[in-house]
Amino acid sequence: MKTVFRRSFKGPAGPDGAASYRVIMERRATVAEFIAQALEYRHEWGSITVHMEGSKDQHINFRYGTSDADPDARYMQVKVKKARANGGMSRMDYIVEI
Repeated sequence: MKTVFRRSFKGPAGPDGAASYRVIMERRATVAEFIAQALEYRHEWGSITVHMEGSKDQHINFRYGTSDADPDARYMQVKVKKARANGGMSRMDYIVEI
């Protein structure tokens, strides 16, 4: 799979080590592709929130390469407009806007 995104430290880190990250989209990708790459970071845990204006946010929790759910199927093939992340050490939370 081609790289979907990369993260760039935005900082500053707080006392707990958490910081903001820019999520730089390497290519136009679907929500499904974004989630698949996030799950490749097998040393991380956290959440992915899929946000679409006017709709209820979809939340996914993940831990070390597996997720507890998938967002509604109608979101999975929608292209990501932008994303951001916050985390540190092994936790990373993503907000994906479609």
